[in-house]
Amino acid sequence: MTLENIVKGLRTVDENPVANPEYDSGILVSTGKYLDDLGEINTRTKEGLASYRELTGLKTKSVSSEKIDLTHRQIHADVTEGFGEYITKHIEPITGELKDIVQLNIGYSFCPEAESGDKKYNTVRDVACKVKELIKTIEENPEAYISQQIKDAQDFMKAIVARFPDEVRQIDAQDAQRKALGAIQKYGSKDFVVKTHGHLETLKTAYITDMKALGEKEQKARENMPQYMDADESAKYFVEIEKAKGELEKRAEQLKILPQLTNTVVKEAINAIQERENTSKKASN
Repeated sequence: MTLENIVKGLRTVDENPVANPEYDSGILVSTGKYLDDLGEINTRTKEGLASYRELTGLKTKSVSSEKIDLTHRQIHADVTEGFGEYITKHIEPITGELKDIVQLNIGYSFCPEAESGDKKYNTVRDVACKVKELIKTIEENPEAYISQQIKDAQDFMKAIVARFPDEVRQIDAQDAQRKALGAIQKYGSKDFVVKTHGHLETLKTAYITDMKALGEKEQKARENMPQYMDADESAKYFVEIEKAKGELEKRAEQLKILPQLTNTVVKEAINAIQERENTSKKASN
């Protein structure tokens, strides 16, 4: 697929382009492959320039290496951005390309710690997060986990609970995970993944807004700060801003799963689409 087709497939063609409102699985697959191929090009080689011409439709004769390198990076950045907007716009049908079991596993794996205002979703999210925390405790502090089980058991059960500790931990972890997966499945695996993605996108938007506002507040504070402050006075002067920075860092940490979630959903969707296409071709032969 040509660069022109990719661009027109991802965005509307007008003065203020936005993500194409129509979903097309072919655009998803083609753009993913296009970005992979474009990213592998070395425009400093003869072979790379040939690939560049083929993928972009642009000439290279009488154009400097620096200009080609810049255009290459510009194209990659623009298509990547457009692809991201397209994915966000169509995350529901893209997630719908996946098999139920894949949706379920993704929903569990990328369950966010940050709370949501949606009560029903938040209840399921909370169950999954607590289960993941429990399993983490079992894996990282196995002896402490068994000790706590013994402590919580009734007197006549303490010695019994202490037997076969490895099996206790394994079964407890399996039972806990089964509970979390069951909760997500009951909510709707696809809906849970889509809701998680939207929840994280909302948090990302709020984070960017607050980060910009804090930057402006800090700049203004520096412009108005008294001269000749010592280290203690300076620390006291910026205490609220530094505290706000710390809170933003925590929020940024929670958002790290968003690109991981998005990439996983898109990768699995592309694989599922291609698998169905291959199966269809074999059946028709």
